[in-house]
Amino acid sequence: MGHGAIGCLLAALFIAHPPAFSPDMLDSVAAISREATGSGFVGRFAKAVPAGLLIAALVWMHPSGTRGVFLSSSP
Repeated sequence: MGHGAIGCLLAALFIAHPPAFSPDMLDSVAAISREATGSGFVGRFAKAVPAGLLIAALVWMHPSGTRGVFLSSSP
């Protein structure tokens, strides 16, 4: 099990136990989770492709930038 999975497990355990959040807050978190994951495979895939391209573009642009002028308009 990787470090990311362990971190997700710990975060889920923290959120799932009542002392961390009120029942109303847990209901809100569950509603947001259902809305975020309820679009089915095609809907998630349609959102994931542009999101992945955006992240890839940021990674590809990073080496071409120079220190301090990465977001600057001057050469």
